[in-house]
Amino acid sequence: MKTTAHHNPKIDTIVFDLYRLTEALIGTVCIIDICSSIDNPNATNNRERFTEWYKKYLPEYSEQYDSDASLRLTADRCYKFRCKLLHEGRSEIEREVEGKFTPRAVFSIGGVEIHNSVSKTNLGTYFYVSIEKFMNDVISGIYMWLDDVDGDERVDEAFEKLIKRMNYDPGRMVGGQGPFFA
Repeated sequence: MKTTAHHNPKIDTIVFDLYRLTEALIGTVCIIDICSSIDNPNATNNRERFTEWYKKYLPEYSEQYDSDASLRLTADRCYKFRCKLLHEGRSEIEREVEGKFTPRAVFSIGGVEIHNSVSKTNLGTYFYVSIEKFMNDVISGIYMWLDDVDGDERVDEAFEKLIKRMNYDPGRMVGGQGPFFA
């Protein structure tokens, strides 16, 4: 099978995997945003809302968990990563300061498990985070949060307003109801 520069099955697989990993990370940091927004709807500062929720429901990443917070993807670092990822598609945690490059997040999947740790090399400083472990930790945090807010009418009302996935059914179009969202 001949391939062209615009279509190569091997490249397509790599690109597809990259998109899946990027989507997983975007979804993970967005779900923290959503939960923190529901949890504290009156907060005017998204950073504060995000980091408070993160510290409370992901304590193993918190500065309080370890005396050496430089080894952790802390709430503040995760928020900075979230901003870089969502707005610039980048993984730097902090900006360049006084000519020194600051840490980049390295997310891994499968293989050797290196998680929530830092490595300093001649190329720079890197935070290693296992995507699977991070996602599972966020999911566990969400379950803890859901237990905390169980029965809270304000939270129930907020969940009713979230976008809902529906199966596409052309027959539903007859009544004027859209196919994708409830």
